[in-house]
Amino acid sequence: MKNVLSKCFIKEEEIYPEALGGKTPIKIRQLTAGEGIEYQAILRDKEKVTQDAVNYAVECAMVEPKFFTEKELKNLNITGKRLIDEIHYRIPTIGMTEQEKKAHEKKILDFLETKKDEEVIPDTKEEIEGK
Repeated sequence: MKNVLSKCFIKEEEIYPEALGGKTPIKIRQLTAGEGIEYQAILRDKEKVTQDAVNYAVECAMVEPKFFTEKELKNLNITGKRLIDEIHYRIPTIGMTEQEKKAHEKKILDFLETKKDEEVIPDTKEEIEGK
């Protein structure tokens, strides 16, 4: 009964990822509370990288088709990586109205722009090596 109740409130959404040409539908769902906690734990784990958390979230969120196993997620081509990033980006907006999605996107873009201004990212090999 508890398992059924936990799934009753999980919203799903059909998306048409640009990584697949915008024509192939994929059904994704929100993460459960437990999956969200695990996602955060993976992000904080010093033995893992951010991509491990992204892969975990996407593997949980994909309803149909179920493309990726954990092993397949580690060996993707560039289209697969773009698809994973696109799905990951959309997970927090599942169930939002278009207006809410635009506000969320603006918030993310503003945050990234602020971070870009705060951090100087080296462009050249000499800058990377600290010369």
